[in-house]
Amino acid sequence: QNLSVSLKLASPPLQQKTIFLVRHAKSLWNHAQEVDLGVSAVWSEDHPLHAEGVAQAQFLRTQIKLYANREVKTTNMKRQRYVEEFLDCDVILSSPLCRAVQTAVVAFQ
Repeated sequence: QNLSVSLKLASPPLQQKTIFLVRHAKSLWNHAQEVDLGVSAVWSEDHPLHAEGVAQAQFLRTQIKLYANREVKTTNMKRQRYVEEFLDCDVILSSPLCRAVQTAVVAFQ
């Protein structure tokens, strides 16, 4: 006796999402490691951005705006698709640590 089974989806499959990760900019901890192996910043776990890190986050914001205003465009179609997805994001999530929040606020305002 032959037995056959057929499956039918009750609803359409879930939509695929793309996740982009952005690392925080240079923090006081990063700077302290360059200067004195981190000794001067060992007193805290939540290090804010260093001045150079603020400049890095501002540079990222500038680049995002250039792409958003179509002032910069790539000829690589796959990269262009990712840029468009990045610019059309649904949500921005951040670690609660100061350096991550500062980077997100400065870069994505």
